[in-house]
Amino acid sequence: MKRLIGWRALAVLAIVLAATFAMGAVALAVEVTDIGSNGSTITVTSMFGQNQIQTAIQVSKAGFPNNGHPADAVVLATAYTWPDALSAASMAGILDAPILLVGHDIAPASELAVEINRLHAGADKAGREFMIYIVGGPVAVPKPVEDWCVGAMGSAANVKRVWGPTLYDTSQAILSEDITLRGGPEHNFWNVFVCTGKLFPDALSASPMSYATNWHHANGDGPGKDVWPIILAENGSFSGGLSQRVFTQLQAATKNHFVNVVVVGGTSVVSAAAAEAIRTSLTTGSKVYRWWGDDAYATAVSVAEHSVNGFDYDDFADDPTYDGWFNADDSGLANGQVFADALVASSYQGMAFAPLLTTPSSNLNHSAQVWFQKYGQHGTEDIDSVNIYGGKVVIPQMVRDELIWSLTH
Repeated sequence: MKRLIGWRALAVLAIVLAATFAMGAVALAVEVTDIGSNGSTITVTSMFGQNQIQTAIQVSKAGFPNNGHPADAVVLATAYTWPDALSAASMAGILDAPILLVGHDIAPASELAVEINRLHAGADKAGREFMIYIVGGPVAVPKPVEDWCVGAMGSAANVKRVWGPTLYDTSQAILSEDITLRGGPEHNFWNVFVCTGKLFPDALSASPMSYATNWHHANGDGPGKDVWPIILAENGSFSGGLSQRVFTQLQAATKNHFVNVVVVGGTSVVSAAAAEAIRTSLTTGSKVYRWWGDDAYATAVSVAEHSVNGFDYDDFADDPTYDGWFNADDSGLANGQVFADALVASSYQGMAFAPLLTTPSSNLNHSAQVWFQKYGQHGTEDIDSVNIYGGKVVIPQMVRDELIWSLTH
């Protein structure tokens, strides 16, 4: 990883050493394997636990290690269903926070409790206020979780639940919180992702870029206009087959200026009529683009290609081309048939400025295979490291072997 190789690589090594000697339920949380030939090495790092909650904890430890970059908050989402968390990456990025997954409660001595307390202690040590954000209502994340969080923080003021009665209401609530966290409605967004709310893969493919642009902005490392929230395309009868709520969110996010909207996914998930309705609803000069492929795996590669290589637009007279500031190096791979690992990967991939590819568990998807060959040792040689999210149940050894072959052939 080119931008974060120093402390973040040491963090992964520290986790490897700690996990090797751990006596808990997870015997090894991270595996690091070096592959390659002809004097060239690619490091494959696998972050995992026995379940999705533990995998999220390992990703958090790697992204926000002790004596490293402290988190200012943590975002909690249910480990069991995906809808409420689809838009959470932008908020987590603004907050400089990992996304952790939670069940029906938090046991005081559980690994999740220990991790939240560790993150809180890191913020305290750095003299920074720490917050816990809960995404989703009390059905998704029950009240005992919130009660534990208030007790752990010592104050209800440091715990905030962001939610609505449906996934689309929750998405709208997250956008409103994004706007508040960025300083109010006068600080609008210049770029917006629109993804279907009926399926999770497209939104999760966009999540690392959504997290990265917001994290980039919050930490003062890049142009403020490169901030991309995710709005979920809800079906309705208002315009182009979309609901009024979609257009309300777009207007709130982009008020009084032109904007680039990127629709993620093909016309089977967000129709051409919907995209046209979005275009005509925005300020003159706004553009609507579509990043897509023949299936969700190919769409993830399309998002990756655009994030790395950029795309042309003429909305900004002084900046006619989005150059792409992601790296092919440090690309991530998660199972595209389950949501949890891809969701929590958004923070680590976002901070590494690297895309997330997805695959089924049966074999390495062809689109992902082509990506890793293109940027691997017999391609552009841009990839020095790859991150795998989840254990060998979700990313089986056969898929890992195919990944290694793609990187080295």
